[in-house]
Amino acid sequence: MIVKKGYLSMVNKFSSMIAQFLEKQIKLILDKHLLPKIEDILFSQKFARYIQQQTKQAIQEMDASDKPMASSCSFPKECTGISFRMIAEEFLYQEAEVVTNSGVLKGVVIEVKEDYMRLQETPTVSVVLPFASISSIRES
Repeated sequence: MIVKKGYLSMVNKFSSMIAQFLEKQIKLILDKHLLPKIEDILFSQKFARYIQQQTKQAIQEMDASDKPMASSCSFPKECTGISFRMIAEEFLYQEAEVVTNSGVLKGVVIEVKEDYMRLQETPTVSVVLPFASISSIRES
């Protein structure tokens, strides 16, 4: 029994040393090699163009769709007022959360016009929001 306990103690100590060594090696590989490569890709102009193209394509598909998605545009300069108008129409007389240049507003969409929407925040307060100032519209 004593031999087995000593043996198990030695195996546990050795296993712990191997685990620490492997942990240090993995951290070294991540920090020195893998993460810099990933950062190079993510911050490259090529990847930025890809994201921009994919976003623009998704917005065009949303504009052409009969059922606009209740989501936001990642690049506001690529979004058109028509997109937000179509989304706002989907929320007419429903609760919505609207992110604008000035902050986040919550309320019921009570009116949708060509270039603005009206949001009823409280029973006595309604806000006119030009689509040009909206970053996203989503379910509240």
